[in-house]
Amino acid sequence: MSDAPAEAVTALYRLPPEEFVSARDERVKALRAAGDAPAAKQVAALRKPTVGAWLVNLLVADDPSLSGTLAELAAQLRTAADELAGPDLRALGRQRQELVAGLVHRARQLAYSAGRKTTESVHTAEVESTLRAALADPDVARDVLSGRLLHAAEFSGFGVAGSEPTAAPATSRDAAAPKRSASRSAGKRDEPAESGADRRRREARERAEQRVQEAEQAVHEAEAGRAAADKDAAEAADALRRADEAADELRGRLQQADALRERCADQSDRARRSVREAAAAVRVAEAALRRARNRLTD
Repeated sequence: MSDAPAEAVTALYRLPPEEFVSARDERVKALRAAGDAPAAKQVAALRKPTVGAWLVNLLVADDPSLSGTLAELAAQLRTAADELAGPDLRALGRQRQELVAGLVHRARQLAYSAGRKTTESVHTAEVESTLRAALADPDVARDVLSGRLLHAAEFSGFGVAGSEPTAAPATSRDAAAPKRSASRSAGKRDEPAESGADRRRREARERAEQRVQEAEQAVHEAEAGRAAADKDAAEAADALRRADEAADELRGRLQQADALRERCADQSDRARRSVREAAAAVRVAEAALRRARNRLTD
């Protein structure tokens, strides 16, 4: 694929998913009109990303330094795990959590700037799980940093769940590389049997990794609970603000109604006085009329 169509493909994966299909079809038409049938065929085969994958693609496009950041932290995590460095693992775990949380927040900002509002939902959970998987698996990291992610990935032990490719290929891609666990097994195929000390170290490492994973899960659940509570509190505060505004408006209307009532009462009193005065004037006029008639008769 030439540079121009490749750039167009990258741009497609930065569009909101609901705009992807129509934009892809327009691009295919343009390529066919330009006589580039092979590129048009490749673009036509591109699949629409999920919302979570689109958010990750936005992150990659927004921060060119993300590749180095993820690679450096992933390498430090692997080194600490290999050396059973408990304090380092805990410190790096906190660093990973801060990095992932910051990127998730940035993804929501980018989505808002693109005209789409996201909340603490399955979409941002997909972003978090994909970033964690990228820090644990170089294959996932490669797909994430391509900027053409199709769907979210999940970290599960030493690999990711599912075997379906997570990113759209720029060109035809060879069969996926074996998992790290498989390559490690192949590398140790001709090594001598595991000694008791090696077995104890391996078991200790596995227990440590399990504790780290459980702690990370607990932190994740606690943060999800805090985020939900923050959201509920924000919604409650917003509802209270609206209720206060409505009450202020009603109080203003009530004051206006009271003032209007007082004016109407004053007008009513003046009208009643006018009626009484007019009635008295009528009686005086009628008496004068009678006297005049009597004088006329006399």
